[in-house]
Order: sequence, then C-alpha cells, then structure tokens
Amino acid sequence: MTETPDIVLQWVERAEYDLDAARALNQSGHLLYVAFLCQQAAEKMLKATWCHQHKDSPPYVHNLSTLVELLKLKLSPSQERLLERLNRYYIVGRYPSFKQKLSAAITKEDASEILRETEEFARWCRSSIRMSNPS
Repeated sequence: MTETPDIVLQWVERAEYDLDAARALNQSGHLLYVAFLCQQAAEKMLKATWCHQHKDSPPYVHNLSTLVELLKLKLSPSQERLLERLNRYYIVGRYPSFKQKLSAAITKEDASEILRETEEFARWCRSSIRMSNPS
C-alpha cells in the first residue's frame, strides 16, 4: 500500500474531528449543530476523496451533491438521501436567520440518525481512499 498524501490525511482528520464534536453535541442535546457538523464531516470526506483521486486541492464547493458529481461517485439511494438532507444544514453556517426554523425541525431521533448515517458515509469514503499512515 502506498502512503496517503498529507493533504488527504488532513481532510480525513478534520472530518473525524467534526464527527467527534457531533457525537458530543448529540449527547448534550445541541441537535442543530450535530447536523451541521455532520454536513461538514461529509464535505471534508468528499474533499479528501478529491485530493486522493486528483492529487490536488479540492474545489471551493460546499454542495455535497455537486462534489459527488465532480468526483463521479456512484452512491446508493440512501447515501444520496443523506447528502441531500445534510445540504440543508450547511445553511446554518451561512445564513443564521434560518437557525431557529431548522432547530425546531430536528429531533433527537433525527440528529442520532443523521450522525449514524454520516459515520457510515465517512467509513465508506475512507475505504475508497485506502488510508495508510506514512512511516
């Protein structure tokens, strides 16, 4: 197995950090931010995939579906639904006026499901990268 480039590892580490934070926020009941961090983790895993495939910096794109199209990935229907769902939560970081509306719409069950599905998606992305740590 060849070494994974540092830039790929950096994107993966950032995604894992976001998932760790999402787990903690899920425990403490900050549900909107669970979903937001899951969106961030999925985006970072897709960008790690981009770096792995293209040996270059990822595009400045935040829409998960667009990233998937650029990467020419074949997703399952459940993965497609997850990414469409997560795209709604990126708006939290960009447009705080929508925060209250989205907060009211997410339940503990929703946040836990989003977190679980994002963890699965991150594992799927990571397996396609075939991670190896440099010696």
